Amino acid sequence: MVFFNQIKNFFYFLLLSYASLLFVNCSAQEPLRSWKTSVESIGEIDNKTYYTDGLTKIKGTDQRTDTVARSGKFSAVFHKKNQYGFGINISSIKLGDLFIASVWFKGNTGDINLVSTGKGAFRSSAVTEEEHDGWKKLKIEVLITLPIEKVNFHIKSNTDSVVFVDDFKIYKFRNSPSPNLTNKQNLDFIKLDIPDKSLTKIKSKRTKALEKGILISSKKDWVKASLNGKECKIRLKGDWTDHLAYYKWSYRIKYKNQPEKSFSITNPISRGYSQEWVNQQFMASQNLMTTGFDFKFLKVNGVNYGVYGSENHFSDGIIQKYNLNPSGHILKFDEGQLWEIRLKNKKHDKPESNVFMAADVQSYNKNRVNKNAIQLKEFIELGGLMDQLKYGDFVADSVFDITYQAKFLAMVDLFSSYHGLIWHNVRFYADPQTKKLQQIGFDLNTPHGVKISTPALFQKNYGDFLYKPLFSSENFKKLYIENLIAFTSETFIENMFLKLKPQLDKYEDALFEEYDSTLIQNQYIRERAAYLRNALRELDTNKYFKAKSNTYRPTIAPEEYKPFKNISVKAHTQTTSKKNKNVLIRNYYNKDVEIVGWINPKPNNLQLLETAYTLKKYTKNRTIPSNYTMEIPKEVKHLIYRVSGFDEDFKIKINKMPYPKSWVE
Repeated sequence: MVFFNQIKNFFYFLLLSYASLLFVNCSAQEPLRSWKTSVESIGEIDNKTYYTDGLTKIKGTDQRTDTVARSGKFSAVFHKKNQYGFGINISSIKLGDLFIASVWFKGNTGDINLVSTGKGAFRSSAVTEEEHDGWKKLKIEVLITLPIEKVNFHIKSNTDSVVFVDDFKIYKFRNSPSPNLTNKQNLDFIKLDIPDKSLTKIKSKRTKALEKGILISSKKDWVKASLNGKECKIRLKGDWTDHLAYYKWSYRIKYKNQPEKSFSITNPISRGYSQEWVNQQFMASQNLMTTGFDFKFLKVNGVNYGVYGSENHFSDGIIQKYNLNPSGHILKFDEGQLWEIRLKNKKHDKPESNVFMAADVQSYNKNRVNKNAIQLKEFIELGGLMDQLKYGDFVADSVFDITYQAKFLAMVDLFSSYHGLIWHNVRFYADPQTKKLQQIGFDLNTPHGVKISTPALFQKNYGDFLYKPLFSSENFKKLYIENLIAFTSETFIENMFLKLKPQLDKYEDALFEEYDSTLIQNQYIRERAAYLRNALRELDTNKYFKAKSNTYRPTIAPEEYKPFKNISVKAHTQTTSKKNKNVLIRNYYNKDVEIVGWINPKPNNLQLLETAYTLKKYTKNRTIPSNYTMEIPKEVKHLIYRVSGFDEDFKIKINKMPYPKSWVE
């Protein structure tokens, strides 16, 4: 993902092509069309060289040679003075189209790239195969999840050295299941039957998501279905549309009155094929909590849809699985508004406001919390631990179970699974007795080919602003280093792979039937461990671990931006009586706001305050947002505020849940 910093539109890149290796076995998946050349036939258009096999015309280079070739007699020559070639623009693009391109080269890895561009997006390839005589194969996939007119593939040389290139191929694949897909490895079957009415609604939702580039789910999306003959409800799942790849759509499934049995079936693209399973297995070996991830074979309405990842949803089921305190809570930051803003700002070049700082703490055990006063009190207190992560001035062992968290973060470092540390991906178990947080492994998204150059956690990574205060604790640092030494040892790595081999072989064989590629590439994990061992030997604790308080600085939207709905100003019910309730209001907007009144539900009219109350603006210096508590009628659901420079009134929906105990007092 080093390319993220090289492109202007980061999110367009994500929407155009997902950063996993989707390599489809051509024997199982017949392409709709192909473009290819082996440099044997050459022509010229407008004084420019092109190569052709059949009707295909592909831009060439100014040089070809018969010195060396992988097939036939010729190959093309690339170097700094002859940097670009093998280019082709493909038009008539449809949403959901899948392209797989590959090329063979002879030279050093990194000397040349197979590149895809389209609508400002940039995607580069990875080496997937090697031959005994030095030829290496580059592959790249592009999934079209954004309306575009064309996509381009080409070769780019990165070196002055001579590189030889041959056998360039592009395949466009069908957008429906292949009749050749079979369950040869005897994975557990998931037989999903979706009635026509439900399927129509699902297809409509998918189309809208592809058009928008983001899937925004709601309670209205659930439809009736049956799973293995048992009634259930399903909806599409995911945020980015990689979860809606060609015919491999991801689903959330739940049974009526059995939330503990809620789970997801996920397109393997979105969980790194077998890599999520391997990562979670390594965590489980150390008694670290995970959602649980497995593989099933999916049949939808009698048609084989192939291998899917199966992942448990966050519920009391996890608490039961790990024999945790049954009164405990599974907590997260509300990410709903993040995706609403990203949907609104389609170009993704606009600030996302203070969406993280304003994100509510939510409990997956909401039903228990709402029905039990003791549980509600515990949630308010435990949610306050989560809220402290935003500000970064907590004492490590007052918020985290540092023994557990040191082990968790050391394992994250081994796999470079920093994606699971991003604020909207984190999930914590909070124990009401210990009053400590323990992180649950989820959406780890280990990079394909774990980056050997990626610094360890004690240097820099994605989620560091949530965890840096931990490294101010000498006890935590000691535990973290001890665990990292243990997890990166050759003995530990080899014993784990030996233990996992029978099941891993079965899963990878099943995936290989559908996806023609090396998947987990265990050697990368071994190399990553060796890299970290060396880093630990050279570790200078005086240089690293200079952890300061939270380095996160919220993004402040420009003044011309209207307040974002349910983000800029927040309201939470704190206490209630028979007739009234006390509401806590917070301002996360970049201007002062005036609370002017509320909407009476009956009759539906505006009730103005005698004197408006001003809440001071929120700034980049991480000051606590200005608070105001007011008493209003119990039945009121919305407050009204005004901002200078705008003629309209703005509405706040009052959250029924209290704001967690942190900075409120």
